[in-house]
Amino acid sequence: MDNVKVKVVDCHVVYWEGDIPQFLTIQRARDERYPLVWQCVTGGIDNNEKAYEAAIRELREETGLYPTKMWTIDQVNNYYDPKYDQVFLIPIFGVEVNKKDVELSSEHMDHYWGSIESVKRKMLWNQQKTGLENFYQMLMKSGKKLELSEISI
Repeated sequence: MDNVKVKVVDCHVVYWEGDIPQFLTIQRARDERYPLVWQCVTGGIDNNEKAYEAAIRELREETGLYPTKMWTIDQVNNYYDPKYDQVFLIPIFGVEVNKKDVELSSEHMDHYWGSIESVKRKMLWNQQKTGLENFYQMLMKSGKKLELSEISI
């Protein structure tokens, strides 16, 4: 099947308040595709761009934040988009940031920092919720998986 594409990334964001993780979700603007949906940072991969580079760029563009650490999450999201008649595979990344001051792009209208449960309740897409849960589990276990999944940025 030649209409399977890896052109989009998901990026979950954590900020530590002491030893308590706070996760970010952002709400799409009314005039965007999927209006008012709460989601993680998402975006397209540009030509000749690596997926993790796209995640960093999208994080900057959509929130004004930059990762201090970054990991690949051992899950790949997927969805069928009838608008393009394509199946998309979506690499997932987790990033740690050292500030909570979000500067939203015009694609989004609101943001929320909260516990994993409160953020999952806001999110619409089940696979994004699962990706967030997987990221949370990696952070809490702080073991070999976290070490081996870290991306040098």
